[in-house]
Amino acid sequence: MIKLRRNLDGFTLIELLVVVGIIAVLAAVGIAIYSGTLKSSRDSKRRADIQAIAKALEAHYDGVNAQYPVLEDGWVVNPDGSTSVPADPLEGEESCNGKVCAYCFEGSSPCTKDNFSSFKKNAAGSTFKICANLENTNIISSGVYCISSQQ
Repeated sequence: MIKLRRNLDGFTLIELLVVVGIIAVLAAVGIAIYSGTLKSSRDSKRRADIQAIAKALEAHYDGVNAQYPVLEDGWVVNPDGSTSVPADPLEGEESCNGKVCAYCFEGSSPCTKDNFSSFKKNAAGSTFKICANLENTNIISSGVYCISSQQ
């Protein structure tokens, strides 16, 4: 009598489903972590830009007239060698906790949702406040990072 041998060289359907499920869970976790890392890196750039703008304004402070000048291109040297006023990584998008992603120079008028991207147009003043909306509120609970004048 001849015995028929059963072919056991493949994977069962259950084994394949388990592997696909594990891969899906790992992919979802990876995407969530990557998204958070991107937000954190953009917020770091925002804070660095605001600090650079504040340093440029302090360097150009007119002690005789006690005035800060209007912010202009050419004051801040960016890492790539360009000399323009830095812009938000997501300029104009409303993805910073429901607010517009932009920088605001508060001189003669306060930063509002309407003028949050128009800081270069403000007139010179005796004080300034530069702000940026952040995406990650774990760093600052208000979601807004600001630096004020020191003079």
